[in-house]
Amino acid sequence: MAQYGLTDEVAELKARMRVFINDEVIAAEPVIEQDSDEARAKLAELKQSAKEQGLWALGHPVEIGGAGLPFM
Repeated sequence: MAQYGLTDEVAELKARMRVFINDEVIAAEPVIEQDSDEARAKLAELKQSAKEQGLWALGHPVEIGGAGLPFM
């Protein structure tokens, strides 16, 4: 069932994104806020994790590696 006008697909994606941000991104903030090689490596890890979970470039066309979701 859709929530708040969202399709079921987008509601599920929103829930997965929330888990990713809460569990991975927020935990990495102390490292990624630095200007260091460790920070750049952590950002690369987060990027790869987002890609593996289907959370990368959601609004970009599929042809260029995005998920093809409409902007709105």
